[in-house]
Amino acid sequence: MIATLKNQTGQPIRVGQVTLIPISQVLHIQLAKLPVGFIWNRPMAIKVETVDEAEQILPVQDVTRLALIAIAGFTLLGALLIAAARRKSQQ
Repeated sequence: MIATLKNQTGQPIRVGQVTLIPISQVLHIQLAKLPVGFIWNRPMAIKVETVDEAEQILPVQDVTRLALIAIAGFTLLGALLIAAARRKSQQ
């Protein structure tokens, strides 16, 4: 299995005197010797460039990722509670 993680920039978008460049993080997992893989992109930041060459990086809050982590955590907690209740009822 080969896994790579890298930051990637998107197409620049010009709005008036400002250029916006999206930055994302790409996780690419390739299963060895199989034509199967997995690619996951997630937003990281927006790079803002102005005509006076000032740059600013605005981080992006990935609320979808946070929601998925919360759902996975509650699912695991629920499974552990159900398993503990079953063990207790069998004793």
